[in-house]
Amino acid sequence: MVCIGSVVVTEFNAGPINLQFSSDQSSKFFVVGDVRQVLIGNLTASSYSNVSTSKIMMAIGAGAFGSIVRTGEMLIFDGKAFVKSSDPATNYSMEVSNAVMTPFCVGLMTGTTPTAVYVLESNAGYSVDALYRTLSQKYGRLFAVFGVGQFGEIDPSAIKLAPIYHESLLDPSNKAKYYHNLSPILDRVGVFFGVVNNPNKPPAGYDVAVEQNIFYVNPTDQGSLTIQSHTHILVTANESISYPSEYSGDTALSMARTLQVVGVYHLLTQSVLRKAIIAVYALNTRAPLTALGAEVAILSVTVPLALWVAQDRPPSKIHVFSAPLLGLVIVVCQDLAR
Repeated sequence: MVCIGSVVVTEFNAGPINLQFSSDQSSKFFVVGDVRQVLIGNLTASSYSNVSTSKIMMAIGAGAFGSIVRTGEMLIFDGKAFVKSSDPATNYSMEVSNAVMTPFCVGLMTGTTPTAVYVLESNAGYSVDALYRTLSQKYGRLFAVFGVGQFGEIDPSAIKLAPIYHESLLDPSNKAKYYHNLSPILDRVGVFFGVVNNPNKPPAGYDVAVEQNIFYVNPTDQGSLTIQSHTHILVTANESISYPSEYSGDTALSMARTLQVVGVYHLLTQSVLRKAIIAVYALNTRAPLTALGAEVAILSVTVPLALWVAQDRPPSKIHVFSAPLLGLVIVVCQDLAR
């Protein structure tokens, strides 16, 4: 046993991973949409929810600003949504906003307390996959990990074409069309958030069917098949981190806020950590989506002329007022000839 402040916790040290803080609390998680719809490329305007980030501490998924054709990798952190645009006109640059359109995201609400905080240190390097497998020995079927890590190697992945054309992103013949060919990023600090699932452990407090909405196997991931995970990363301009003298549930968050973010990606689990501060959140309850605030998304799409020739009218515009969190879609047709 170890006493940290007034909290007495059970010590869990496994090789290079050492406990620094524990609250022994479990957390609620939320899920918007379904990653499977993203992967089969079956997204339409009504698939998106307009989400304010003010109530989200951290989340991963797909997101877009302004138009669904710009949908890309997303990580929400500290009240901001970071999205790697799939718009070639912007050179696929990272965009940042405090509101985002998303067809899928999973995360934690603001104010969530970690179950534990660990320090990892390994001169030889420790893969993200090894980290997740080690933590899975301690925690239950589903848990989340938020970390600030000094990586020897970041292996990134990112889509470059929005999944809206009814083509599978997992079909090997579509890999070059939908995914960037990215090189490893060496010796850089990253802020990462992932959700991890060990399907061999018993469920606790939520319907396990929701796991199908969260997880998939990235075609370039080389991690273990015994657990499932889904992780995104904010790559920073920083090359090193220093450990603080004291730890709390907010240590990783506070450190992450000081870093200069330069990119956002899906993180492959063969990526290698050398140092990290890691907050772990044991997940056992799904939060109601009303906690996020079901804001109405106002999206616009142009309808092809062929759909309107029977009425002898020019192309019209459809305004789709979509609130998938409430199960509501309203369609208003505007005749541009009038």
